[in-house]
Amino acid sequence: MMDTESVPQKDAVEENLYLQSDLLVLTGDIYIRTKALFLDIAQEEDLPNLFKKIIHEIQQAPDSIFQIMLALAVWTSHGSAPHQLRKASYQYITGRLQSHLAGKASQYFLSNLAQQKYEFQIKELSPQMAYKVTELVNLIGAVVLSNNVGVLENLADLVNKPENYIDLFLPTMPASNFFEVRDVLKLERAHNTSPKAYLCPEGHVYFIGECTNPVQEGKCPECGNKIGGQKYGLLHAGNTAGELTEASQAGYLLKDAAQCQLPTQERKLTKLSVCALRACLHSCMLLANKEKDTIQRMVKVKSKEEAQDFLVQHVYNDMRNLATCLGRSIDDAFIMMHQIVHKFRTYNAGNQILSLRTMAARTQWEEAFQRQFFSLAFQNTDALINAAQAVIVQVGDFAQRPLEKIVYELNLNGDIEDGVIPWNSPSLWNYRIHADMLNVRQKLEAVDETVGGEGSILKVLLNVEHLDLLRFLCEILKVQDMFISRYRQKVDLGDTEKLTLQDFIEDNESYIEDQIEQYISIWNKLRKDLEKVDRFKMPKPFFESDMNMDSPISMCLPSKHGRGRCALLLVEYFITMQNTLLLKCRDLITPPPSFPVVDVRMNMENDLICIMESHDLMPLVIANSQYEYSKDESGTKHNIAYNFGSLEKKVKEKFILRKSLLKIETIPQMVYPQDVGLKNEVEKVNEKTTQVPLPQRLIQDLDTNVENARTADICEAVRTITLAISFIAKLGGEAEQAICDYVEKDILLSPEETVLIPRTAQICHTIALYERLSWHRSVRFVLNGDNPFEKTIGSESMKDIEDEELLHELERSLINMNIARLQIELNSLLMCGPDMTPDWGLGETLKPYLEGKYDDVDVGWCDHIPADIMCQHSAHVFRITVRM
Repeated sequence: MMDTESVPQKDAVEENLYLQSDLLVLTGDIYIRTKALFLDIAQEEDLPNLFKKIIHEIQQAPDSIFQIMLALAVWTSHGSAPHQLRKASYQYITGRLQSHLAGKASQYFLSNLAQQKYEFQIKELSPQMAYKVTELVNLIGAVVLSNNVGVLENLADLVNKPENYIDLFLPTMPASNFFEVRDVLKLERAHNTSPKAYLCPEGHVYFIGECTNPVQEGKCPECGNKIGGQKYGLLHAGNTAGELTEASQAGYLLKDAAQCQLPTQERKLTKLSVCALRACLHSCMLLANKEKDTIQRMVKVKSKEEAQDFLVQHVYNDMRNLATCLGRSIDDAFIMMHQIVHKFRTYNAGNQILSLRTMAARTQWEEAFQRQFFSLAFQNTDALINAAQAVIVQVGDFAQRPLEKIVYELNLNGDIEDGVIPWNSPSLWNYRIHADMLNVRQKLEAVDETVGGEGSILKVLLNVEHLDLLRFLCEILKVQDMFISRYRQKVDLGDTEKLTLQDFIEDNESYIEDQIEQYISIWNKLRKDLEKVDRFKMPKPFFESDMNMDSPISMCLPSKHGRGRCALLLVEYFITMQNTLLLKCRDLITPPPSFPVVDVRMNMENDLICIMESHDLMPLVIANSQYEYSKDESGTKHNIAYNFGSLEKKVKEKFILRKSLLKIETIPQMVYPQDVGLKNEVEKVNEKTTQVPLPQRLIQDLDTNVENARTADICEAVRTITLAISFIAKLGGEAEQAICDYVEKDILLSPEETVLIPRTAQICHTIALYERLSWHRSVRFVLNGDNPFEKTIGSESMKDIEDEELLHELERSLINMNIARLQIELNSLLMCGPDMTPDWGLGETLKPYLEGKYDDVDVGWCDHIPADIMCQHSAHVFRITVRM
């Protein structure tokens, strides 16, 4: 007697996801026919006839066993027949197919699939989307387990033996740049020995060179936690020592899906490949999660249930990211993945043997996987998706439904002819995928950036962030020139921090306001990016808030002082963008073009790469693309084909070949009174000759000479070294030449003027000599009741400490400090160091100054200076230390 439950009712059919959405029909005709046979089963007695039909299919096609078993297993999980009938179907058929299963498919996997062990529920997703995820995971598992050769062997082993992969290098995992940085540092060191790695409390890597032991403190640039230490071997709390090895980079390294952003390229993998391969990886981990607790340990959660939720969310996130990178809907992304996975079934590895046992081996494995399955597929996305949609439409008879007819058909009136259609044809207005830059980017994703590669230069251009803003460089220079012309020789550094942009506008014509507004807008768009490339190591507050009309005029006065560095950094950012882009394009063009090198100036529009995607590139894209359309009984087929060869040629001629490299050192800058003095010349000396600290013997000789000298003689020696600095800054000199010989023979000073300078001192000691001699002079001045810094720093920039408690706190902190060293570094900072902001902490200002001055220096003692001691108190602090 027939069981009434076994016959699907009409309403049940409409609600059954198995009937509504099944991308597995892309598996092949045998799957489709077998699925139809299962749907016709009404009772257990029907099974013998079904079995006969299945045996017939097996005899007709050797590949049929996979499709039949997949259709059976999916039906038993999602079909509409009662559970008892599904169970009987599975037992009856598989019991008679043992001989066919050997080497064709994994019976263990299909058995679990039939028992609904691989049906995944996702609370945040609709039932339809959860079904798509389940469907994809099951297909990936079935395919890799039925063709476990070559690169697929590792995925199959991950499903069957996940415990073997805990310590292997899983594909697509982010790689630390530790080893690359370590090797660079090793080459830069004198003895070519490896620096030692440490971890801050948050796990960020930092290195200690030379002795490799922590002897100074610092702050982690990533999180701000204290790093290093004060004594040999004594680290700050939370820091850990230990050389990172390759093994530390193995295993699963991703966080929860909610914390993962759109992936970047990993090694040789494109972003599209990363998304697709991670979907495969997470699917295999999901399937392996059913039997053992290995996977939960790999992803660092407490239970299998948590591991399943973790991985399901990742699979969905991978597909969402793939859709974004493709510039398509997530439905199209699922279709694309199914088409890629079906390529796994026909994969023939040959003699190829690859593993994931080392980082280098993983890179080879990933390259092979990408080359075999992704590169060609992502170049033909439109064709693959169109072909899949045609199958889906045919099998599901979607074309008869009004909604799908709108979605999949281009013209309901049927007046479009097959073949190439002009872009201006009104019949294309309801085309759902247009030729746009997102679509072009997706097409170029699989293009290799190699010499002569079609589309390689266009890909380089489209990957440059903020390239559309480069056209404003001349306007930025004009704004800066306005400010330089207005304030040159009229203001000091302090004034530029007090005057605002609004003050400037009120003193000038009203039209200038629009130019400044544009300047502000560009800075605000790039603010975060500029912080990442800041070579000046400016204070973070400079980048924390948007620029506005109340910002100081120094933001528009390029210089190496204060906020003027922001203006200089903005121009450098665009010049670096232009030069880097031209040099990269030069490497891709045969024969390599020669780009002229020009000075930075305001009227150089013709030298710049000025591109707006919508205005400049899109017309070229449309002119070099074709829309192909055809229609048959299965529905429509459409494709956008780009002539990248012709497009590349026009892009080169219009935007690359007649452009120029820009001399970054010719950027116009504001000149302040301070720039004319010693600070600027010290920088030039460091550029012209190598400068080193004084050796201990020289220090002893110099201090002995100065000890019994008159103050006037010390001042004479300082003037002599100052004159030497001016000459070396202009003309340079041999680092090993004796400084006394240089002064007496080249500058023609008398031996009396060099009497305090040790004869063994060399030009490479010039700056260090000045610092120590000027320190002796400053100490003498203070002891004589004079102000040694009066001519160096204006009186308005210096203040005495008036708070008695703060004075006492300072005096207590000085007890355990090396007073002579503090005096020398304070004097150096005041005499020839960078400009200081009066209300910045003195200790926090000293640390970066010392770190930039010496290769390996202990700056931990700077932390002992009370936080409320500011730069404006530095002269007072110096006087206090002298009188202690």
